[in-house]
Amino acid sequence: LKFSLYQDSSQINEDLLNGEIDMIDQVLDTYLTQYEEHPDISLKKYNSYIIRQIALNNKRINSTWRRAISYSVNYDEIIDTQSIRGIKMNSPFANIMQYYNDTLDFPIFNITRSREILHAAGIGLNLGLYDDDAWIQKANDPTPLNRLNISFLIGNEFQENVSYILEENLKLIGIDLIPIGITWSEYINILLNLDQGWDAIGLAFTGWGLDVNHPYGIYELYESNGDINMAQIDDAYLNSLLDAALNTTDEDELESIYNEVQRYLVEESNPYIWLYQDNGYFAFKS
Repeated sequence: LKFSLYQDSSQINEDLLNGEIDMIDQVLDTYLTQYEEHPDISLKKYNSYIIRQIALNNKRINSTWRRAISYSVNYDEIIDTQSIRGIKMNSPFANIMQYYNDTLDFPIFNITRSREILHAAGIGLNLGLYDDDAWIQKANDPTPLNRLNISFLIGNEFQENVSYILEENLKLIGIDLIPIGITWSEYINILLNLDQGWDAIGLAFTGWGLDVNHPYGIYELYESNGDINMAQIDDAYLNSLLDAALNTTDEDELESIYNEVQRYLVEESNPYIWLYQDNGYFAFKS
């Protein structure tokens, strides 16, 4: 066997097409159709560890609004209309990750439940639970119930399309969501938190994947001092769970802790909109 190292993901896909290598394990979406139609190349699909999600700025969006937003997203429309090569999520963990739990009350598209969450918090009480027009009119009002922005990368068709789907979805709970296209350099600035980049966002697209089959890697994503805590989570209870998981090797205890992490994230905290889990592909000469 000969292993070749590549820095350019497009080049490795081109070299498989040109017959210069025999197998790759990271197929770019732009090459899938060519591989499917190629007489001498076969594809093998697998569930990857990569999840696609939208960060909700926890500093700017409180838990009531985060929960309401989570039930206002038309997940099926996003997956069905955007040619997504992946599966709908029902946990913040990828379904092949250790301690994955699929028994959670995971958010689905349910506008009535979203409005019930808001009414329970005293928000929009003058708007009828089933009166779509009233909620949409409030979103379009100079003083909506909430006004947020969502950042998408200019040129990323998926992110742009989903931003406009969410704009329409969130009108149904009185939110004026403003899609803002940003350049790659502006996005890097946000990721590095330069010039208070994270403070500037309301919602932003992110992807996350682990290199190992263990959720300890989520620590940096969800812990208050995590290096990639783009949602700006600052939650003492969640911190205590993550710290406890790092300080035990007992399997039963770890399972209990990570079950509670998953439950708390999707049933109470809702720091992200979890969209889907990527399908990965091996491509190889037949």
